[in-house]
Amino acid sequence: MIVVLILIIVALMSAIVFMNLSMRNMKEVHLQKIEELHLVISKLSRNQKVNQEKIDLAEEFKGNFKASKLVLNNEILSLQHEFLEIISKK
Repeated sequence: MIVVLILIIVALMSAIVFMNLSMRNMKEVHLQKIEELHLVISKLSRNQKVNQEKIDLAEEFKGNFKASKLVLNNEILSLQHEFLEIISKK
């Protein structure tokens, strides 16, 4: 009877040690996956910043383009008026 109890205790302790090793392995795998996810998040964050800078530059260009277009249109209109005045004087 004592032999059976000792065998059961040894079997349970072996199971506990095995489960502990298994949990440690699972924890290491989990930490590796978390590190990979951190790298992906960092990369996405950098890409997002670059894309936001491109969007900001595009918006700035769009505003500058509209302002330049307006100035150019006004100058063309002024030249057209001058041209009509010159033609009408002749």
